[in-house]
Amino acid sequence: MLYTENELWNEIERCLAEDKEKKFTPGQQCFHNLIHCANPGYFLDRETILYLEEYMAIKRFKVPLASNIDDVVYHRLVIFSAIDEEYNAASELN
Repeated sequence: MLYTENELWNEIERCLAEDKEKKFTPGQQCFHNLIHCANPGYFLDRETILYLEEYMAIKRFKVPLASNIDDVVYHRLVIFSAIDEEYNAASELN
């Protein structure tokens, strides 16, 4: 059975809504629930993979996002913040 893109996003919203107490991050919630209806590769486009690789390089080699906070591109800051939240939550499980 194949889902349309709208149906997939509706399923994501439903999965996230199940965690009323917010015990899990959105990534953890999707990891445990979406596997039943979607291939995770669907959400990993080239741009997302590049962001993940860049985040890990920044974290591992302590490279700053910009020379100061005013020069950080807001969109990148939001994406790296989301990745960081998921990374730290996953690290706590180990």
